[in-house]
Amino acid sequence: MTSPPEAGDVYTYERTVTTAEVRQFGELSGDQQPIHTDPDEEGRLVVQGLLTATLPTAIGGDLEVLATRRTGGQSAGLHGRGDYL
Repeated sequence: MTSPPEAGDVYTYERTVTTAEVRQFGELSGDQQPIHTDPDEEGRLVVQGLLTATLPTAIGGDLEVLATRRTGGQSAGLHGRGDYL
């Protein structure tokens, strides 16, 4: 096990969300709103907020810690065609 995180520690996790992942998450979660299923004029889908909220769990898994709360907001308008998180 790694040492537990301490106040002030900074961790970074980045990844690209694909259109296929937006569609798969919509099928799994039932979030089939048109902004997630109908591409915009540039061929993009908006990433579900709950999908973006799951991404920090990769850091917790790497650190072998279980989060008991989440603070902070989420970015609005992320698109599932190569947007980098």
